[in-house]
Amino acid sequence: MRLGVRTKKACEIAEIDPARFNEMVHVGHFPCAPETRPGSARIFDLDQTVALTVFGYLLSLSVAPDQAGQIACSAYRVFAGQQNVDRVVCRRDAFGEWTVEQDSPMPHMTMSSAVRIVIDVSELREQVGEQLEWEEKFGRRSDNA
Repeated sequence: MRLGVRTKKACEIAEIDPARFNEMVHVGHFPCAPETRPGSARIFDLDQTVALTVFGYLLSLSVAPDQAGQIACSAYRVFAGQQNVDRVVCRRDAFGEWTVEQDSPMPHMTMSSAVRIVIDVSELREQVGEQLEWEEKFGRRSDNA
């Protein structure tokens, strides 16, 4: 599998409009976007594409872009490059603040919360990885068919 995918394909996987995504990155709503230089393509690795997918999902739930970006990027910081992280839990406290942490095997040991989002990182990695592999094998054709 290739090392990364360009913004347009990553946004397609995450179900985000690429033009809207670029605007959101520009205003700081998705601070964990891969760095780029003017004239260079932004390249997403697997975990960055997973974080973008989480961002897209939160946007589809009508979460404000700045809040969705904060949650997705906090989750990314927990699982990025950590193959042992299977699930991440996002909890909203009574003050409306979100905390993001690796899912604990002992849920009674963690802080309870009325609002809790569980992100199945291993499942998302598998789904995104399959889409990236398919793209690598079949997505680029010279005849544009």
